[in-house]
Amino acid sequence: MTGVELAGHVESCIANLYALTHRNKNMGDQAKDSIRAIIERGTFVFEGGLEVRCVNISTPFSASRLDDLRSHALLGINTRKRDMAANTLASADGKADGDMQVNELFLGLIAASESIRASIAELRMLGHYGVYTLSLQVKSDLCQLQKLQQDKAQECQDWRRAVHEAREKHYMLSFFASRQLWELYMSLCRSGGSPGHLLCYVNASDSRSQSSIITGSSSSLTGTIDLTEDDDVETTSILNEQDNVDASMPEAFDAEVNMATAIDQLNELGSALSRRFGDARPKRQVNSWSKRHLVGAGTVCFVRHRDVLETCLALYAAEGVLPAHCQLLFCSAETMHEEIEAFLHRAFHSYESTLTQDRLFCVLRIGALTEALYLYLKKRLEQLYDTVLPRLVRLVLICDEREQHRISSDLTSLVKEVEPAALDHQNIRKILLGQRDVVVVSSSRAGLGKTRWIKAQAHGKTLRMVPIAGHTTRTELVSNLLSIMDDRCSARVDVLHLNILDIPASCAETANDMLFELLFLNMICSSAAASASLVFVPCTTIYIELANCVGDQNAILQRVPILNYFGRADETTHSRVHLRWDLVSNGYQLLQPFDDAQIVCRFLQALDNGTITDDVPHAQLDAGQCWLLLDRHFISGRVLLDGHQPSFAQLQVFVSILADQFRRFEASAAFLPWIVHEVGHPNVRAAVARSLVDTAARFATRSVPDSSDRITSRSDQDARIARELQVQSFDSVNYMLLLMQKEMAITVFPGPTLFGRAAADVKRYYDSQRQMIGADLALPEWRDIPQKLANLNRGGTDLLNELINFVGADLRRDYLRENFDGFRYTLTADNALKMMLVHVRVSAGEPVIISGETGCGKTSLIKFLLFLLGKESDFLVLNVHAGIGKERIAAFVRACEDAAKRTDKDVWAFFDEVNTSPYISMVSELMCRRTLNGTLVNPRLRFLACVNPHRLRTREVESVGLQSKLNTDDPMRRLVYRVHKLPQAMLDYVWDYGRLAERDEASYIANMLSDSLLPALEAKLVFQSQCFIRKVEEDSSVSLRDVRRFKKLVSWFYATRIERATMEKAAQDAAESESMPWWDVQRHAVSDFFSQANIHHLDESEVAIVLALAHCYYCRLPTPQKRQTYLELIEKHWQRNLTQSKSHTLVDRKRFLEIVHAEQREYIDRMDVPEHLGAVAINNAILENIFVLLVCIVNHMPVFLVGKPGCSKTLSMQLILENLRGKGSNFPHLPCVYELRYQCSEDSTSEGIEAIFESAKRKAANDDQVTFVVVLDEIGLAEVSRHNPLKVLHDRLEPDARQEYAEADANDGHDLPYAVVGISNWALDSSKMNRAIVLSRPDPSEKDLEETAVAMVERMSGEGRVSNHHLRLLKAVSKAYHVFKQPSSEYVHEVRKAMLERGVLDKSASIAEATQHLAKVIANFHGLRDFYALDRTIGAMADPDPGRVAIAVARNFNGLPGSAARFQRLLYEEGDYIQEHSTNVSSLSLIGDNLRDPRARHLMLISRGDAAMSLLRLPQIKQALHNPHLMLASSFKEDNGALYDYHQLSRISQHMMAGRHLIMKDFDSIYGALYDMLNQVSSNSWIIQFEMLLCKFGILGHKLNGFFFGFTIVLLLNQTYLVHKKRKCRVALENASKQVEVHTDFRCIMIEEERDLQHSDPPRLNRCEKQCVTYLDVLHDLGSRLSIDSIQLLSELQSYCHDIASIAHTPCAMTSDEQMEVDGDVMQGERLKTRDTFLGFTEDTLPSLLVHEMQASQTHASLSNDDVVDTILSRCKATLHDLMTADAVARSKFSLFGVNPENEEKVEALVESYLNASYHAGLKECLQYMWPSLLKEQHSPAGAEEGVEDEVDAMEVELDGASDAKQDLLVLTFTNYACNLRSILSGRGVDTSNIKLLRIGAFESEKTL
Repeated sequence: MTGVELAGHVESCIANLYALTHRNKNMGDQAKDSIRAIIERGTFVFEGGLEVRCVNISTPFSASRLDDLRSHALLGINTRKRDMAANTLASADGKADGDMQVNELFLGLIAASESIRASIAELRMLGHYGVYTLSLQVKSDLCQLQKLQQDKAQECQDWRRAVHEAREKHYMLSFFASRQLWELYMSLCRSGGSPGHLLCYVNASDSRSQSSIITGSSSSLTGTIDLTEDDDVETTSILNEQDNVDASMPEAFDAEVNMATAIDQLNELGSALSRRFGDARPKRQVNSWSKRHLVGAGTVCFVRHRDVLETCLALYAAEGVLPAHCQLLFCSAETMHEEIEAFLHRAFHSYESTLTQDRLFCVLRIGALTEALYLYLKKRLEQLYDTVLPRLVRLVLICDEREQHRISSDLTSLVKEVEPAALDHQNIRKILLGQRDVVVVSSSRAGLGKTRWIKAQAHGKTLRMVPIAGHTTRTELVSNLLSIMDDRCSARVDVLHLNILDIPASCAETANDMLFELLFLNMICSSAAASASLVFVPCTTIYIELANCVGDQNAILQRVPILNYFGRADETTHSRVHLRWDLVSNGYQLLQPFDDAQIVCRFLQALDNGTITDDVPHAQLDAGQCWLLLDRHFISGRVLLDGHQPSFAQLQVFVSILADQFRRFEASAAFLPWIVHEVGHPNVRAAVARSLVDTAARFATRSVPDSSDRITSRSDQDARIARELQVQSFDSVNYMLLLMQKEMAITVFPGPTLFGRAAADVKRYYDSQRQMIGADLALPEWRDIPQKLANLNRGGTDLLNELINFVGADLRRDYLRENFDGFRYTLTADNALKMMLVHVRVSAGEPVIISGETGCGKTSLIKFLLFLLGKESDFLVLNVHAGIGKERIAAFVRACEDAAKRTDKDVWAFFDEVNTSPYISMVSELMCRRTLNGTLVNPRLRFLACVNPHRLRTREVESVGLQSKLNTDDPMRRLVYRVHKLPQAMLDYVWDYGRLAERDEASYIANMLSDSLLPALEAKLVFQSQCFIRKVEEDSSVSLRDVRRFKKLVSWFYATRIERATMEKAAQDAAESESMPWWDVQRHAVSDFFSQANIHHLDESEVAIVLALAHCYYCRLPTPQKRQTYLELIEKHWQRNLTQSKSHTLVDRKRFLEIVHAEQREYIDRMDVPEHLGAVAINNAILENIFVLLVCIVNHMPVFLVGKPGCSKTLSMQLILENLRGKGSNFPHLPCVYELRYQCSEDSTSEGIEAIFESAKRKAANDDQVTFVVVLDEIGLAEVSRHNPLKVLHDRLEPDARQEYAEADANDGHDLPYAVVGISNWALDSSKMNRAIVLSRPDPSEKDLEETAVAMVERMSGEGRVSNHHLRLLKAVSKAYHVFKQPSSEYVHEVRKAMLERGVLDKSASIAEATQHLAKVIANFHGLRDFYALDRTIGAMADPDPGRVAIAVARNFNGLPGSAARFQRLLYEEGDYIQEHSTNVSSLSLIGDNLRDPRARHLMLISRGDAAMSLLRLPQIKQALHNPHLMLASSFKEDNGALYDYHQLSRISQHMMAGRHLIMKDFDSIYGALYDMLNQVSSNSWIIQFEMLLCKFGILGHKLNGFFFGFTIVLLLNQTYLVHKKRKCRVALENASKQVEVHTDFRCIMIEEERDLQHSDPPRLNRCEKQCVTYLDVLHDLGSRLSIDSIQLLSELQSYCHDIASIAHTPCAMTSDEQMEVDGDVMQGERLKTRDTFLGFTEDTLPSLLVHEMQASQTHASLSNDDVVDTILSRCKATLHDLMTADAVARSKFSLFGVNPENEEKVEALVESYLNASYHAGLKECLQYMWPSLLKEQHSPAGAEEGVEDEVDAMEVELDGASDAKQDLLVLTFTNYACNLRSILSGRGVDTSNIKLLRIGAFESEKTL
């Protein structure tokens, strides 16, 4: 490198130094900089009330980012206040005071801006005319923002009042949502505009127009006015009557209106509506019903019923009128305050309009309302009922009886509960009679022509079809209905066809409601929170088609009960049609005179008549003739294995394919009638025609096995589903096909020899022709044809040539043959046949759906067929995964249609992995019906799809890693692939390719490896490896992808080993001559096995084969036994093929492992282990991890690393990142590696995963010298995510369908531009594992454990040696741990017994299942990290004695009942030289040791309820805590999302930097993001990145490694930079990650609920010290320290509580009257329990009470021990007496305690003291006793003051002494919590002006609390 080049590289490094420094700057400093920038240069922008951001700085700040900065500022203020209170010297810190002032100013700005944003959003929701185009920009001036805040708040208040007053004045406005008023006014004012269907819908029986559709902004309850269909009224548009409606409206709308103008315009709109509709009357009477009002005027009723909709209909049936939508309010979680307000106003003021006068209104499903909305509904009901006079409202509240709603008890004086008469289905049909005809159409199986039957019934009428699936939302259904009619209702739809697709149970209620609205209300509304549109459907006839569901044909009827109103599932009535395959009833109707059927039937008739030898006449056949011919040749003679005849869909496929073949046959010059007669073989035409018929029939039918089920099912339902889903495998069919080629020649498969007589006739005919014309017309035997001949000029043929002939690509023949090798595709007779079948079906216009195991070549087959046809440009692919939404599918179809329009060619639309999407029914509609949302698609589209089989696991595959996490309720866990069931309609088009037959697979492998190093040897070994993996795993575990990876790795290993040997020799020569510069001299491996002599004379090609086999197959095996078996297999077949090797040397098991181990040592010996990674032991796990990861990263091969926590997965990745730094590193010829990490979780989404891959792709395109690695950490968590996000990996782990090989050349021969590493604690499903290299880390053996422990202690000692005493101890620890990880059944039962006694386990679960699950929990509870921590603790001991070892064991192996004792016992048993030590260390002592130990791991406290948080306040624990903070996760609904998680991580990061002891509880959603922190491995990230930059240019060599660590001055080109070492860790959630500084004093304490322990994440458990702590533990500890028998005290209290709570039924103790009284109290002899006597009594009540009193007793040092005990008991009993209920006190004299004569005085004293205690008299007296000043002094309500000083985090609690000053009062009451507590308190004389009442249910997020 020249000096100029060096200087240029250094300058580039310096140019990037500032950016690196800033990016890795302390997060707190960055936040301070951002806050100051916002204050000084910020501008707050409000656009539509939806967004707040800061501009005029380098990066805009989103609202979420501002929220993070707000948390940082708030934390800074609170910290400063605390410091000032604790230390008077802190008050002199001017810089801190300045920061505090800045933070206070920033909080003021954010508070004002958030208030402004909320006000604008509310104004928009309320329909204010001036905010829809509002855009405000305000400088960051607090005065300006506060002024704007006040203005907008006042404006919001004024507008809310104006809307309310306008509705009071103009009743018609209550029919519209506030948002709708703006749109209605806009449409009336816009020049030439139309008020749309809103006004058309507000029409009545006397109107002159009838609307069909309503659009606009409406809600599910508003915007709907009851209309009556009147077909006799002339249809005109109300829009032509501007003088009646908008005569007073202005010509144009002014967006910049003030409040007064807006109010005037609102009133003008109300006046216009009132004039137009004031006298309108509804007309929806059902004359056959007499009126029987159940709800009188002025009545509000409440109804409970299981079927809410049926109850609603019953109510209105009694009314004699069907409801209008405006009379119903459908409640949901999306219901808004404004909807409730408008509806209640409409109901209570119904007397003001003839449209609603004397009408009944209903609120449905009130249980679906949020707590806040329910309280609002309750409040408004009370207000309106008391204020609206005359009280003529008729309102019914309906809820599901399963919800047990409380409204009847909340509004006892207002609401009465009623029960309407039952309404059967016949009565419901009478209600619909005269309104419209509704016909439900079903069939016994799919494909029987339901759609065609409906079209036949609607002949001559306007028919439109709209699909409804489980994924269909209200907004989408409204949009689809609107799309079939124009906005002025000029297009009348006579018949509506609703196609009901599969409805999952989770979507059933929504679908049921939507159909109810359509069928009974004639309209449907979308959600108010969405588009809020609505549509009116006046169709007189509605056909509802029910799709056939796999497994249960009646599933839709069961889930959507509204459909049962129209008849049973199997009956055929006026409203219920059930189709069966009946030729007489269905055949003639369904068969239409289409061209294909005419062609086929003409040929079939000629074949029957024997006239096929001549020209076939073109006479038109009638439908009856056609049907009989098709029945004879296809239907009657084709009974499937399930006993059914072919479906109509299969008939259509048969006709389409046979018509295409007959057209080619008729046009073929070879089979013209005069030619065959002249040749002398007239019968050949008949033979060919019959064969074509048979071939088409094979194409059309699928066979569903009746009993031969290959799937081992877990239930009868599973077996039925499996049979229905399984189509006949391609391999199980002996295909003998005769097909017409594109160029009118003929193809016979597999050849004339095996085909039969027809082929023999054709062969003789061809032979005769060849003799006549001398042409070569031979029919080849396909099984004997080679893939490709070098030269066809010498005669013969090959598969490629035959395929070219078949598809008619003769013009492309030379191009195809020239480029065939570059396509890298292996042709066999098997896939040639498959391509021919696909081509024939696509040519006939039929869809193609290919099913098969992953990697069997489905997608690549389609690619190669396109290559043959030259249709690459007419081929569009949608790689489907679980994250693909409906919009994406629709957009893809539209893109395909656009392409078809542009090119005027057939476009192939390919859906890959289509059944991974939950929207499979949408694709089914598209492929089977050729419709998208009910609209026909372009006829030039050809649809193809690949699916993975919906197949249950045949066995539980043994794999490494955790298993307990897999035992979830997710039904997809039982499947081999995480896919959805295919709809039955799609099954008729499915070909099951299964997996490759062994013969075909061997042929594929031989062809793929034909140009490798040792083709014959490799092919044999790889084939045997593939078979072995399938045997020990699933059939789908391996595929041809593995063969391709093996081939690539063989070449790479061979090339790199040759290159390394050459470089090693050159480096040694250069070092000896000292001619090479220092930065090019590289350290070589210390392993002397690298030399050729020590490889036992093996050739490098053979070594490369061994390494590739190890990489692809050996390392994926999960157990040592399977690995050993595999090595025996390789040795056996190497021996058999020894002659195919180059050195003729056998590679036995030992040599195989030696070769692999030498390569592993070569990699690790070149690596440096940085100090911040700690004492790293180079064990077998690290060696294998490094070997596989490094090779995969360099070759851009995806890899999944699977193993239990602690097997060095993350550490191995860190070592690679530290050492692969490009030039100047120990791997100078390997690229620099840069990590892009994605932290997976159970909430991961496909969008987040796609984002990280897109980032890697962009970075790779801009920098070709760096390998970017996408690291998917904890990918197994995403596997169990409800979003199923990992299907996106299929697209990202493999190249694009058409660009695969072009991109491979552009990426230095790599298929992908990036590398992918997935780290998981358990195996993923087969479809993902098959797309990557898999490394399965087995559990370490005892020897591995011992070697690791010794190596770790050696590195800790610094001397590289370990004492004999340590060696013996470490060996014993390793043996003990190895046995400990295999819990015996006796120990499992002991743990289960202990957990049952403590109430942790569910007693109702079966013993077998509970024990099995508990055994897995126990096995995964402790892991390798606990073992390593124990080894490090022992290694740090200079002289480990039994007592200290016992404490170390208790700290690292506690947490489960008896776990530490069991490990200690095993340690004694395994090491006979170790003394048994029975020291019983208390949990509190262990917790204190952890908190005081600076090197300790983070801590997990396992407890019951809130015991742990109370125990943390104990003095012995509190003294060890450093500045503790308690964070509790929010359970509010709005806090269940990524935004809340990011906000909490920001808070946690701030505590990490501040060095606090952070106590966390219930943060399960973000614990995974903190794993790097829990690992306690710090990094010096910015220094590392700067060093990587230097290494990239070869500036930094090995001699400078580590030079920058510490506190150093770096001088480069006279530039001085100060570099400081800091501890950092990565905090990552999904694709967002950041480096956070970790203070040395920081400690994380996680509180885990004992009951939830069995479901806790093992990776988190293994990273912590675990201590189970209860009040009993504290009690024992206190007793030992105070010399008090705490066990005896507890026993006495337990006996006392039991005796005073139990009734003594002793005749001598009570009179008969008293006996009856007591028996009545105990509910007819039921036994009273302790918790019935003492309020809030739990198992922790007595221990916690004793702990409290024993701690207080320490102040009485002068008392004797007995006096102290008596004092403790008396105080405990006094406290218990206060907890007794009044009835328990009254019963006390009849208790076991009271009937004892010795206790008579004690009972009397108890009763007397209880009655004399003032706080038992009532709530007022209790409050006055607790807070005497509460009722005397007047204070401002709590929280009334405003200002940033009082702003605190409601979920963040200080654990300092200040909290002791607070008094907490818990009141237990039987009063309903929804009561008016303020009124109750006022009624008891309590002044409530200084009491603030909060209802927890009214809060929806932590932020609002």
